[in-house]
Amino acid sequence: MYKNLKLVFIHIAVVGSFATPAVFALDAETLTEVRRIDQRISGFSDNIQQILQDVRTLQRKMEKIERIQTENAEKIKEFSDTIIRMQNTDIANLIAVDKQLAQRLNSTTNHIEKETTTWNWGSEARGCEDVGKHQQIQSVRSADGKFSLRYLCFDGKAIHLGTEVNLPPQ
Repeated sequence: MYKNLKLVFIHIAVVGSFATPAVFALDAETLTEVRRIDQRISGFSDNIQQILQDVRTLQRKMEKIERIQTENAEKIKEFSDTIIRMQNTDIANLIAVDKQLAQRLNSTTNHIEKETTTWNWGSEARGCEDVGKHQQIQSVRSADGKFSLRYLCFDGKAIHLGTEVNLPPQ
């Protein structure tokens, strides 16, 4: 019915007057032209409907994109806060712990250097000033001859091996 109504209005526009009864008596060429125009208008109407559907679809997609963008902005803000918190606290704490570890390492290194002779005892072949050369056993008698002491020179230290009592049996 809608198309017929359009057709009537087009007929009126083409002819231009209601007063003449010959308005509805159109020749075949004019009628064909009116139908062609009606088809074009119908095609334009279909195109407009499709364009409106596409616009609504695009509006929905834009709303979805805006929602995603808002969510991403919140996530970026949270991530930025986390990074700033790490810069302000965690990195400062790591630097302080690193300094403490460096101090402990330095004190341990100093202790090792100070005690190296004790820790490395036996790894060298140093002689003993009082006893003799490295890995040499020396016996020393007391002035009265009753006792003898045996020492082993090992890496610069005299190791007491034992004391012998030299008394005649009774």
